[in-house]
Amino acid sequence: MHLSLVQLHLAIAVILVLMVMAERFAFPAIRSLLLTAEVTGMANGLSLSHA
Repeated sequence: MHLSLVQLHLAIAVILVLMVMAERFAFPAIRSLLLTAEVTGMANGLSLSHA
């Protein structure tokens, strides 16, 4: 697949915008998701170790 220079610049611009939006919105969500997964994983580990 051959990308033209315009398509390449458009792709880079889109990626940059997505990265900025991800920093704005996704990081708190990802952090809370990771915390939730960590807590549930710890709870699952505790319940597994008791079983």
